[in-house]
Amino acid sequence: MDMWAAFEIAATELLPNADIVHEKFHMSAHLNKAVDDVLKEDLRELVRAGDDTLKKSKYLWLRNFPDLRCDPSFQQLYSANLQTS
Repeated sequence: MDMWAAFEIAATELLPNADIVHEKFHMSAHLNKAVDDVLKEDLRELVRAGDDTLKKSKYLWLRNFPDLRCDPSFQQLYSANLQTS
């Protein structure tokens, strides 16, 4: 189901024995937004310090992770001491 609170409340009241399952699309959207928000914070801090390590890396972070396991440039970003990673 959609992650709207009203849907969950209605389902809980009308179907008390039902399991609530949120769809993959909405879960992915929330996770991507969280990664993007943290990435923006990290980027602001690094730019203030004169470091452009994270510039133009947004779509690397939001891509499918298994596709990036062998990408050395992403591995370097991923292993950096950043909130995003």
